[in-house]
Amino acid sequence: MKELANNNVNLKPIHKWIVVGIYLILVTYLSLAPSDTFRTNMFNIPYRDKIVHFFMYGFFVIILQWAMNLREISRPKNFLILIVPVCYGVLMEVLQLVFAWLGRSFEVGDIIANVSGATLFWLIGNHLFQTKKTLKIR
Repeated sequence: MKELANNNVNLKPIHKWIVVGIYLILVTYLSLAPSDTFRTNMFNIPYRDKIVHFFMYGFFVIILQWAMNLREISRPKNFLILIVPVCYGVLMEVLQLVFAWLGRSFEVGDIIANVSGATLFWLIGNHLFQTKKTLKIR
């Protein structure tokens, strides 16, 4: 029973990468779908678009840390966990410029939100995994 509690979500590596792939498809769809798909006034929250970007790329980092098993990877690979979402976020913004006919637009503010979310979640994830690594769990 103790073993089961320590392995909360212990999937095979291929299954973890399938989850990452599905999330990447979702992020791509949300980034490139026509803008009228998301026109809703249900929530009148200022900068809600930036908040969504922040958490979308922050969660991207978290699932990459999970898929790569952060406790067992080298420092250069750990840095890739930050670089990949940041570059992907910039790519999605550039593609929005290319696909402007869909009603999407390139925004530096979105890039800032993507980078901020990815960086903050990367730092938090590293801190949590490093703390867990140094603790002796019995």
